Amino acid sequence: MPGLGASLGRGGATTYMQDLVNADAILIMGSNMAEAHPVAFRFVMMARERGAEVIHVDPRFTRTSACASFYAPIRPGTDIAFLGGLIRYVLERGLFREYVEAYTNAGFMVRQDGQQLERGPDGRPVRVGVDHPESVLSVLRRHYAGYTPERVSEVCGTPVADFLRVAEALVRASGRERTACICYAVGWTQHTYGVQNIRAAAILQLLLGNVGRPGGGILALRGHANIQGATDLASLYHVLPGYLPAPREAPEHATQAAYLARETKRAGLWSGLPRYLASLLTAWYGRPDAYDLLPKSDRDRSFQAILEAMDAGEVKGCLVIGQNPAAGAPNAAFARGALRKLEWLVIRDYYELETAAVWKEEGGGTPEECATEVFLMPAAMAAEKAGSLTNTMRLVQWHEKAVEPPGDARSELWFVHQLARRLRDVVPHLRWEYPEDARGEPDARAVLREINGFRVADGSGLEAPADLAGDGSTACGSWIHAGIFPAPDRLRAAARSAGGPEDAGWAWSWPMNRRMLYNRASVDPESGQPWSERKAWRGEVPDGSAEHPFVMLEDGVAQLFAPGLADGPLPRHYEPVESPVRDNVLEATRENPRYRRFAPHGNPLAEPADPRWPFVLTTYRLTEHHLTGVMTRWLPWLAELMPELFCEISPELAEERGIRNGDRVVVATPRGEVRAKALVTLRLRPFRLGARTVHAVGLPWHFGYKGLVRGDVVNDLSAMVADPNVSIQETKAFVCDVRKA
Repeated sequence: MPGLGASLGRGGATTYMQDLVNADAILIMGSNMAEAHPVAFRFVMMARERGAEVIHVDPRFTRTSACASFYAPIRPGTDIAFLGGLIRYVLERGLFREYVEAYTNAGFMVRQDGQQLERGPDGRPVRVGVDHPESVLSVLRRHYAGYTPERVSEVCGTPVADFLRVAEALVRASGRERTACICYAVGWTQHTYGVQNIRAAAILQLLLGNVGRPGGGILALRGHANIQGATDLASLYHVLPGYLPAPREAPEHATQAAYLARETKRAGLWSGLPRYLASLLTAWYGRPDAYDLLPKSDRDRSFQAILEAMDAGEVKGCLVIGQNPAAGAPNAAFARGALRKLEWLVIRDYYELETAAVWKEEGGGTPEECATEVFLMPAAMAAEKAGSLTNTMRLVQWHEKAVEPPGDARSELWFVHQLARRLRDVVPHLRWEYPEDARGEPDARAVLREINGFRVADGSGLEAPADLAGDGSTACGSWIHAGIFPAPDRLRAAARSAGGPEDAGWAWSWPMNRRMLYNRASVDPESGQPWSERKAWRGEVPDGSAEHPFVMLEDGVAQLFAPGLADGPLPRHYEPVESPVRDNVLEATRENPRYRRFAPHGNPLAEPADPRWPFVLTTYRLTEHHLTGVMTRWLPWLAELMPELFCEISPELAEERGIRNGDRVVVATPRGEVRAKALVTLRLRPFRLGARTVHAVGLPWHFGYKGLVRGDVVNDLSAMVADPNVSIQETKAFVCDVRKA
């Protein structure tokens, strides 16, 4: 999501899944959409029935490939090389010049350091026009000049003809009369350059004029049901609700004034940060200047850094809610060892998942050796509590409680509320009192009213972020949600119009119930009319102004060139940290120079092109199971459908290693080994990289040592390395060996 935020302004899908039917072409990369997002994929099929060209680019030929108009193979971990080649092709043959000149920073001047834009005394960027040699567009041309179809093929293993067919299809489906959409999932994000993968897609769509227009945009297919809602409301380590930057223990964040001076933007909606923060502090602590009460981050508190700190004895206890690090963390064996060093561990879930059993023999040692006191608390399921789910298109949908949870099971809201009460001595200023029912469950609607925001004087609800004040007269738990519940009888997330989710009367999407972000870019700025009648946007809630449709960004236009990211303003192809390829033929540096490595003592890495680990391994999901299987491997129907771990290899690799279909095999990496049943299949094929061949191996990662069906933990194989911007792990491309068991 930071890739979308840095490019376009908001960390969310720019469009909604129902709009896919309006696309003339759909490119699906980093996703097996038909199997992992089958509900959304029906709109892809509807688009194809209406004549759209559906393109799937993926290491494996899957059900998505089978339903596509065209499939192109790609070596795992080389998406930026492929997208960079598409960007080069579009710059040469398919640029939507009027759109690019009007709605992007293509005509701004780049400073000589190549990292920032040149700005005038008033802070505004210097406009020199797109044809100036130091303009963003000229820098972009030079940056991707070497990403020729031949070099893309040499890096990605995609035949040149296949690459050109994808490029031609996208250009053919873009312009005034036509639009193309891109769909991606965690196959793009879980890399040491994951943010830049998304940046490359945004650049491509902007050059084609495909953002903010019907049938265009970028649909980020989220990893599970409510991850969009969780990130909106600060489950990430580096943001507060509504994506306000989390304060740090640093001079620039030492006081509220210093924080605001550092983080408030000159223009755009982030210029309202003082009002958003003051209203958040009023909601939480009762006064707008309570910045001193906010905890400040003293170091990296991302997921893998916390595991490292646990292992070092720096973390004493842990609450695990909605997660299963004993099977889901990269280098999961290391994670289990770290969990076994805690003083206490509290897990809230439906079953005794792997993390709750980490103290037993199956968790990696004897109970006597485990220092951790483990508490497993039963959690209520979705139908047993009221609340909301925010889906992949930012749509917040309210649901009521259908039945009471059994026994001692309680909602997360109940647990956190009770925890806050018991911590009053530590955080006496926290204002978290809500009405409760007979079982002590807090009223979820009261929480949403606080998130929506209200006027302190009379309690009346806010209609929009524009209502927020910075003087303590308004309280608001998340500024992007202002308007979701403005009055007791207007819970808009519960609205259900007959028009369905594509209608503004069905539920509510942030911000301001917009289904399509940046939709003011759907008009020709010269005429003020749609780029074409066929692609006229007919939605109900405009976003931004005709001059500045990318209203979140300081300059009001989309950023082809995006300063501020840790690994540079333009995406570059880097090899995965572990790769069977020694050299990078497109860039001077082999791997991302800013990637992060954790716990080196328990996290060995393979050297580039190490002959002991000759194959590239990718992990993926199945339709029948969800994440580490906590909600699916305990269900007999789903367990029976997909009962054991398997390993996909090509017939060529199987012959090379003497493996037959159905044999038991061992898959090994520098971190560990797993055993699985061999699935010898044409769905995986060897990749030709110039004169050499690279084989790929595929493993689903849903299994563990608990549940009705069990299997080895695939994440025991992956490494603790991360992207430098958001610390996401690299589990979609690393190296391995395969042998017959």
